[in-house]
Amino acid sequence: MPAPNFFLVGAPKCGTTAISVYLRDHPNVFFCNPKEPCFWSDDMPGIRESYGINSVDQYLELFAGAGEPYLAVGEGSTNYLVSEIALKNILQFNAAARIIVLLRNPVDLVHSLHTHNCFSGWDDEPDFERAWARQTERAQASNVPKACLNPVMLQYKTVGNLGQQVKRAMNIVPSNQLLVVLHDDFRTSPGNVYRRILSFLDLPDDGRKEFPLVNEAMAARAKWLTRLLQSDQARTLTQTLKRTLKGPFYQFADRAKKQMSMKKQPKSELERSFRTELINAFETEVALLEELLDRDLSNWRS
Repeated sequence: MPAPNFFLVGAPKCGTTAISVYLRDHPNVFFCNPKEPCFWSDDMPGIRESYGINSVDQYLELFAGAGEPYLAVGEGSTNYLVSEIALKNILQFNAAARIIVLLRNPVDLVHSLHTHNCFSGWDDEPDFERAWARQTERAQASNVPKACLNPVMLQYKTVGNLGQQVKRAMNIVPSNQLLVVLHDDFRTSPGNVYRRILSFLDLPDDGRKEFPLVNEAMAARAKWLTRLLQSDQARTLTQTLKRTLKGPFYQFADRAKKQMSMKKQPKSELERSFRTELINAFETEVALLEELLDRDLSNWRS
């Protein structure tokens, strides 16, 4: 049975969805549905179990259609980078797997992640500064919303510790199998980044020239509908459908959910003092990234 040979491992809110959409259109790329099966992050069981994928055989069924002419077969679970064991699991499964890491300013990352968590019902604290302050109590399983399938994603400092995560990845993944991409480059020159990824995957350039925005920030149209979609009953029904309808269901469900319960969410601004606090909190992580990537990231401190 076909198996994945490349992985978009994160970080979250760094452009992995857009990259997956562009790659999915390439004639030699097969990308699974759902984009994020989260199968290899055994240290985050809640999110993995939500997909009803409990064995390697069930996982491989996601790639059953990846025969000819697909040269690159992939998935994009953004919790693999922050997971302490996912990359090791992936390389035990496929020692030749190619790993793609996308990064952005950790301050912007965690701010965007909080917005996403609030929409999904994973975080019930709409004020990011207060959510940031509640990390310690939530690390002790206190006041974690029932709908949150992966409480690690409420630990915003942990998710934003990109220096430590990249260092761990470099210690695990052979250098010729690891590609690190900055969201800054992707935002200013998506075509160059896209072709860089194709080269990394040994794929021919398909001549793509259009790179439309993907996955704009969204917010709930109606809180009652969001609560309904996040209820235990809805989750049980979703798991059953996922196990039976496979890929087409994900596309239909994603489209229906966006139409029913989302609207564009204008980007909010952080208070200057709080942004300074976050910059200071991630200062050593940014310095470590500069060393690891040999890249000046001083603009992330402004």
